[in-house]
Amino acid sequence: MEKKQLQQINKLGNAFPFAYEAVEDWSPDMYAKDCDSFASWKYLRCKEAGVSHRHLAIATCDINRDGVEDHAVLLVYSPEDECVYCLDNRFFHVEEIGFFRRWGYSFIRVPVYMQELMAGQDE
Repeated sequence: MEKKQLQQINKLGNAFPFAYEAVEDWSPDMYAKDCDSFASWKYLRCKEAGVSHRHLAIATCDINRDGVEDHAVLLVYSPEDECVYCLDNRFFHVEEIGFFRRWGYSFIRVPVYMQELMAGQDE
């Protein structure tokens, strides 16, 4: 999936209101969403658009540089662009993984198959 399509999904998903720990079930169906619910909603939209589950991963990260796993995002590998994009409810734009690393994101729990796709990308 190309960046332009991911931008649309991210924009639509980020239109939902934010709620701290809406309900800890990662449900994409709730109206108010916390970060993992945003990521789940975007995951499902990408799947519906034809993205392989092997190119999607919900990852947790530390965004405050304190070693605490405190945020969740959706990572999407784009074979067309040959990179991993990050869809985050904190940003209305979609960027490559290196952008978020430079913003201080430390990715903690990332499935092995996505780690392999991320390998060699801007650290």
